[in-house]
Amino acid sequence: MMIFTSAFVYSRSADAAGLVNRKHKTKVDRQLTLKERREKNLRRFYAVCTNIGKIMAAKHFTYSNGGVSKSFKAALKNGRRHCNCARYVNWCLQEYGAISQGKTFYASEGGGIHKGFSSWGNKVKIIRVYKSPAGAHLKEGDVCFWDGVPHLCIYAGKNAKGKNMWFDGGKVATRSNSEGSPYKKYGRRHLGYLDHRTVSYIVRIKDLQ
Repeated sequence: MMIFTSAFVYSRSADAAGLVNRKHKTKVDRQLTLKERREKNLRRFYAVCTNIGKIMAAKHFTYSNGGVSKSFKAALKNGRRHCNCARYVNWCLQEYGAISQGKTFYASEGGGIHKGFSSWGNKVKIIRVYKSPAGAHLKEGDVCFWDGVPHLCIYAGKNAKGKNMWFDGGKVATRSNSEGSPYKKYGRRHLGYLDHRTVSYIVRIKDLQ
């Protein structure tokens, strides 16, 4: 009887240990799945940002602060081939699905947020920062507003040398860095002048984090 009881207790202990291990494995699997899903989303977002820039260059879009369509689809359809830093970011978020088609926002001179809609929805969150890029705890895919300059761009991680990379649809992406100049540069790029500026706000896409 004692041998039977001992075996029975041992069996229950083994089962309990197995259950704990299975729970731990399931938790790890879920974490890996979440990480993989976020990485997949980030790759898709980067592809959207790159492709919009590539099409803009191929179809001879020019930099302008006037007459810019609210969506990329509309710009391609109506023939108004103009863009600027804010509208490029708007189009990237629209095409990815973080905000609705036609929703637009831009930066004020002081780095504040101006938006032409009432609600951001539930796919992004707004973070007040007012720190340098090095101290802002940026995450890949963050839309950055800048203190003292009306500019928007998207943080794209670091390159092999540890330098910040960006998707930028402003004048720096054009042939002559000026109003009316055609877009020529696209994709992830290092923009050294941003290293010494102050990030005022971040629009963070939730499913990238």
